Amino acid sequence: MYTQGIPCADCARGIIQSGVVTVYYHKQWQVFQEKLDKDISKKWIESVERTRIMFKESKVNLVSYYDKVILNIQARVSETDINVNELTI
Repeated sequence: MYTQGIPCADCARGIIQSGVVTVYYHKQWQVFQEKLDKDISKKWIESVERTRIMFKESKVNLVSYYDKVILNIQARVSETDINVNELTI
């Protein structure tokens, strides 16, 4: 599963229950998290820590990815005659 950021603890529960074995999050998410308001950031960091613990216990891999992966996805999508410009990745 590809996401823009590390899922919150509530979403992590659903991901685990659905049987997903690997979650990829965009590397820029860490930069965004650092720029959040301190109160929001603290709550989010706590939620992410719970996510990491749950994923570890459930053997769900959490992997960061870079733009190169997105470019590969766009190349595959364009081969199926879908307008890549309309996609939000």
